[in-house]
This record gives sequence, C-alpha cells and structure tokens, in this order.
Amino acid sequence: MGTVTTSRGLKLISRPVKGADLIEVRVDALLASGVDSEKILDALRIRKNAVLLTLRVPEEGGIYPWASEERKALFTALLPDVEAIDVELASVKELDSVLALAKRSKIGVILSAHSIHRPVTPATFKRWTASLIRMKPTIAKIAIHLGTRKDLIPLTKLLLEKPSQRWALMGLGPLGHLSRLILGSIGSALVYGYIDQPAAPGQSSLVELREELYQS
Repeated sequence: MGTVTTSRGLKLISRPVKGADLIEVRVDALLASGVDSEKILDALRIRKNAVLLTLRVPEEGGIYPWASEERKALFTALLPDVEAIDVELASVKELDSVLALAKRSKIGVILSAHSIHRPVTPATFKRWTASLIRMKPTIAKIAIHLGTRKDLIPLTKLLLEKPSQRWALMGLGPLGHLSRLILGSIGSALVYGYIDQPAAPGQSSLVELREELYQS
C-alpha cells in the first residue's frame, strides 16, 4: 500500500496508483504542511484507489497538534469518503463514536500500536497483542523500532502463531526495509511504502517494495 503525506502526493490519488491496493492518506501530515480539510475532502471524492484514513497523534508518530475534539470531528466528516480508517489502540475510548460509525457504515478498521524510537518491551508487546486479538479489528497493526535483527522475532512469531487475526506488522528504523520484505513475504496483510516522502523512520518507497516483493 502507498502512503501520502504531502499536497503533491494528495494530487496523485486522482488517478490510479500502480501497485497500491490501498492508499493511506495521512491527514495529520497534510494539515501540518498547510493543506486544509476541504482540499483533503475534495481529493477523497475523486480518488481512484481505495483509501485508508489516518489522523495520527504525536505520541505515536503524528505531526499535527490536535485540539480537543478536533480529531474526532474530522474523522467523522471524512469517514463516508474512505474505505478504511486507522485508529491507535490507545485512542479506542476517545474515538469510540468514530469506531461505532465505521462499523455501522461497514468501513474497515485498522487498530494500531507503535513504538517509534526504541524497541518495545516484551510486556508491552504482549499487552498490545492480547488487546488487539480481543478487539478483533479488520486488521491489527503493530509497528516497532528494531534495534537488532533479533527484535524482528516477536513480529515473525506473531504472524505464524496467531493466524486467526489479520496482521499488518513492520519494523521502523534502519532495519525497517528488511522487516517489510520479510514480513510481507510471510503474510503481513499490509506492506507500507511511501508515494511522496517517508511517513515513518525506515519506510521504503512503494516503487522499491513493489520491485523487491513482486518482481524478484
């Protein structure tokens, strides 16, 4: 899947994006760069790919300082024009009305958890996975910083040992590209690659991923 974070990238979704089954529109990044919500809505209404809507919080890699209730209101306004939404596991209570609306509207839900700058502790990883399995989202996403190749093992085991839940698993940082190739090859439901510029540390371009995963 491709990720869009800039005005230039947003314009690209008006035509089919090669190799992307889904386009993640990072609303937080777009707002931070000066793109207003009306322009985002206009782009969504003429999109040629299915869209995943993400309004990320700064604590988990977002770059826009959301005001109280602002994120919920914008999620609600944009939700009818997308195929899926991404909500952080930590934001489930805050965005309960958004999640209920998505369910009623039969819109896919990705629940996500992130450890951006340091490897996640085993206790936190265990808590995340238990919560995600219990909540049964359309796709459960975990993105963690990889300090060494050994940090990739929990993600690999999760894919192989808990197949009843659909997972989107990936590493961040210097080993991020390698993790996407490995996890994408063994069943990660989504492999993120940027269309315009990286949206997370270690994120590869959509073109690179397409070439390495599907043309090798």
